[in-house]
Amino acid sequence: MAERLGPQDPGSNLIELRFHELSLALAKGVSRRAALKAGLALGGAIVSSMLPVRLLGAGADPGGGNSGNAHLCQTLFPPGPARGKCVSSFAQNPGLSQCTSPLTICIAADGTPSCCPSGQGCCGGALPQLGTCTALDTTQNCGVCGVACLPGEACCGGVCQPLNTVLNCGACGNVCAAGQGCCNGTCTDLSTTANCGVCGNACVAGQGCCNGVCTDLSTVANCGTCGNTCAAGEGCCNGACTDLSTTANCGTCGNGCAAGQGCCNGICTDLSTVADCGTCGNACALGEGCCNGTCTSLATTTNCGSCGNACAAGQGCCGGTCTSLNSNSNCGACGNVCSASQTCQNGTCVATCPSGFTSCNGTCVNLQTDVNNCGACGNACSTFGKCTAGACQYCCCSCTGSGFLGLTDSECTTPFPGNDADCAAFCDAGLAGDSNIQHFYSCFSAPGVCDAGFLGLGTLTCKPAA
Repeated sequence: MAERLGPQDPGSNLIELRFHELSLALAKGVSRRAALKAGLALGGAIVSSMLPVRLLGAGADPGGGNSGNAHLCQTLFPPGPARGKCVSSFAQNPGLSQCTSPLTICIAADGTPSCCPSGQGCCGGALPQLGTCTALDTTQNCGVCGVACLPGEACCGGVCQPLNTVLNCGACGNVCAAGQGCCNGTCTDLSTTANCGVCGNACVAGQGCCNGVCTDLSTVANCGTCGNTCAAGEGCCNGACTDLSTTANCGTCGNGCAAGQGCCNGICTDLSTVADCGTCGNACALGEGCCNGTCTSLATTTNCGSCGNACAAGQGCCGGTCTSLNSNSNCGACGNVCSASQTCQNGTCVATCPSGFTSCNGTCVNLQTDVNNCGACGNACSTFGKCTAGACQYCCCSCTGSGFLGLTDSECTTPFPGNDADCAAFCDAGLAGDSNIQHFYSCFSAPGVCDAGFLGLGTLTCKPAA
């Protein structure tokens, strides 16, 4: 009479085994193909448990009808040598029953049972516990019998894993360091221009790999190297932070200013203007011009109205124009106007004089007779001199007369301030009482002398100075 295996029979143990395999595969995150295989194996175990098994008598089967292992042998093999060897092997080697789980019991095709060591499974048989002990860490049997890894994968801890990740780079457990990626199975720095951020992302010329991104190294934020930030007023010129307020790089890199220009607020600017004279922002005052880079008054005779406009002799700079200073409207100085009764002579306003007179310091004088302006304005004669025909004359008055006992008396004065008549009166007064009084009036170009002759014993007479 046939019977079906109950929950405590080897068939139920096999179902438990396959369910355990499926649970393990799902927990390890194997591929859907591996999970499907484990599910099919579970389904096969359930079907197998429903097959009828004939119980063997005690005399025909050494394992006895109450032996779970004997029932397993009956499930796996039809009557014959293989079943007999299976049953007898379990009977002769009780240690086989001490395997930690049915997962590790594996019976060969000839009926020889084995207890597979840890990390191995029973693979290659038509039924789950029929086959040979096989390592479950290979790409053909990874974690579960028959679970084959795809090309480029390895069996890592019983799970097929690609070998191009940072956790398994080129080999199981080869973990790449921070900042590295797995490129062609090798841990590779991802901060280089050959592999920037991701494997194979090559930066073009002029770029650097900044925080995993190909970045232009000609900007003020990343000048020459990543993170090299230029200061305010600088630009990135040829990979170096450069001052953009110079005449070589004015406003932008390479913008060179011409000769005579300066860089003012980033613009090449003429430095010869009154707004920027010599240097940026040096503004000249009203009435000044920028001459050779210096603020200069344009009201001088050397720079009249414009730089370098020099006035001729006798001219002044009046209102930015070279002007004669010998005119009634500009007499001696700009804006010095002579009155209606004056005229400008040699830069001086003088009175208009009648014929025969000349204006000296605004006064009409006769240069022929004026002792203070004799022959020319300002030519003054010395004391007691007189001006005759425009020349200074110095006169002398001498006198002779017959005095007591007929002796000759004489007098002399030089310089004499009077004229000939004055000299006669002088002599008459000086020799009063004498007879035959005579006067002698003479003038010289320089003061004369009164000479009394040898040892002063002679008559006093007027003579020119030696």
